[in-house]
Amino acid sequence: MKKNQAVVVALIVLCALMAVFVVVYLGEDREGPALTVDTSKVRPYSKDQSVDILKGYVKAVDKKDGDVSDSIIVEQIYVSSDLTKANIIYAARDHHNNITKLTYTIDYAASNEEIAARDATVQTEQETTKSASNASDNKESTTKKETESSVTQKTSVEATTEAETVAGGPKLVLTSTEDTIAVGSSFNIMKYVSEITDDKDSADVLSRRIVMDGTVNTAQKGTYNLEVYCTDTDRNQSNHVTFTVHVE
Repeated sequence: MKKNQAVVVALIVLCALMAVFVVVYLGEDREGPALTVDTSKVRPYSKDQSVDILKGYVKAVDKKDGDVSDSIIVEQIYVSSDLTKANIIYAARDHHNNITKLTYTIDYAASNEEIAARDATVQTEQETTKSASNASDNKESTTKKETESSVTQKTSVEATTEAETVAGGPKLVLTSTEDTIAVGSSFNIMKYVSEITDDKDSADVLSRRIVMDGTVNTAQKGTYNLEVYCTDTDRNQSNHVTFTVHVE
């Protein structure tokens, strides 16, 4: 019986302590002061102004502590990159160390020195961008010229290897009209034949009828010029292509 009474007493004490805690907790001040701006006082800000002028635009009032405007500080000032606006960050504290912050944007009056520095920065950025753009354009132009040169060279080779064909004769096309080979290596003109066509004979037949006027001595260094063509079974000749072999 006494044990049960002790438990009841302990529960009553615990409930009382909890009630006291709730009362104390609910009675605590956990809300910061309210910050308001008197817009009628606000004027454009410049870097030579005192922060006291900025603080004079704002009032801080706490529900419990009343007017705490004397705690207001200017925590930070951010000026826009175009020097037209300034963001002012205010902070105020009540007597229970609850802090409230406010960001307010006002017009900015830039000095001549600031404007000159900004213009110089903008000009530098523009020149950097222009230089990068010119470099890119030059690279594209060089690539374009190289491509055009390659196309021109290819067209020149094709024009040479596809010389005028005699009427009714085959058409002979070589991959190139010049090559360099090492002394002692072998040489076969068929390696350079890209295409050979005729209105009657097949490529297989025509490949066995290729004529190469001139000789190449692969055992001796020198430059050898050959005239290459073929004939069809009707003895019609193809276009003649001059092929140069450099043995080195």
